[in-house]
Amino acid sequence: MQISRKKKYTLHFTVDGSEPTIHSPLYSGTIKLTQSTHIKTQTFDSNGNPVGFTNEARFNKVNKVEYPSWYSTLLAGKYTGSQKKEATKAIKMMVNGALMVNIADDPDLIDASGGYNTGCFIRSIDPLKGKAWLDAGLSETWIIQQVNNNDVHNTSELQDILQENVGKTIHIKAVRNYGQNIFKIKL
Repeated sequence: MQISRKKKYTLHFTVDGSEPTIHSPLYSGTIKLTQSTHIKTQTFDSNGNPVGFTNEARFNKVNKVEYPSWYSTLLAGKYTGSQKKEATKAIKMMVNGALMVNIADDPDLIDASGGYNTGCFIRSIDPLKGKAWLDAGLSETWIIQQVNNNDVHNTSELQDILQENVGKTIHIKAVRNYGQNIFKIKL
């Protein structure tokens, strides 16, 4: 009988387009880019042998960031160009340390999130002020749709419900990637 042993794998990368080796930097988290970059990554086993294929991505620094408008293109039936991020009129609100967006106010966000058109999209969470969200398991890109079985349509409704339940434990239904979860949060 042969005993299976788990192998330890590491991911190494380069930012100059060269092939990664076992001596290249070890990937351990976010890589901050400040200029155009050609990243290559390679997985290695515990003996230093490459596993699989080299993966690569090119990132180009731009002077002006533009976001394609999927919704406008869909309605027009043809590509309609891009929109500036500042042009998005979706209402954003900081709620207990989490930056929330009314998903119904941002057609491109509805499309990008799988078609959910009601609730509060979590854009970001402050690690200190939003600790309650993070401790409950909520993170960016979840869409809050209910609190204690009450529908939540926008950030104002969410904020009102949370203020009514200060000091209590609440149950939040959130959706993401065609799935849903119930999160328990102590306010």
